[in-house]
Amino acid sequence: MIFVSFVYFKLFHFSIGLIYLFIKRAVDKYNLVFVYDTEIADKSVHRLAGNFIIVALIIQQLTLLFFVLVRSGL
Repeated sequence: MIFVSFVYFKLFHFSIGLIYLFIKRAVDKYNLVFVYDTEIADKSVHRLAGNFIIVALIIQQLTLLFFVLVRSGL
């Protein structure tokens, strides 16, 4: 439901969709920092999640580079 409403706002009301995105990000960040208890999981779990995010971003960049090279004919 959130994805559908975001796509609707992005396609038809760009400025409203952008405001919605920033408000949703702020609320999610507040919930992660202040609402959810970090003592439930060990600190190593958070570090591991951060490492997974970095690895995923590297894989994404390598995939994008691959498709750019293929498309340019190299």
